[in-house]
Amino acid sequence: MRSPRLKGPGPACFYHCLSRITGGAFIFQTSEPGSPEAEHFVDLLHRLAAFCGIPVLTYALMANHFHLLCEVPPPRALADPELLDRIEALYGPARRRADQRILQGEAAGGELAAQALRQRYQARMGDLSG
Repeated sequence: MRSPRLKGPGPACFYHCLSRITGGAFIFQTSEPGSPEAEHFVDLLHRLAAFCGIPVLTYALMANHFHLLCEVPPPRALADPELLDRIEALYGPARRRADQRILQGEAAGGELAAQALRQRYQARMGDLSG
């Protein structure tokens, strides 16, 4: 049985995270370095880490699971330029341009739409439980 997560009280906390592949499937070919599945996973891992602002200090990929050591900084509000950089890191430049229009109040809904967009993205950042 999984034990409950303990959240640290410090300014930055460090977590060992483990995830197993559903059904015990072996998706990471570990007999040789550089498998396409592992490379895709690591690329996605780095993009998600940049988006969330959670540095991945190290990781280990096994055939059917992986381990991460992450540093989770305290939550903070982001200025729009940093938020847009994080959006681009995960979603690419087209999404950045579209969201930049909203954040600048150029889209329907004006400032209310901009604030909702900020809240929607920032709710997904800085928490391993989400």
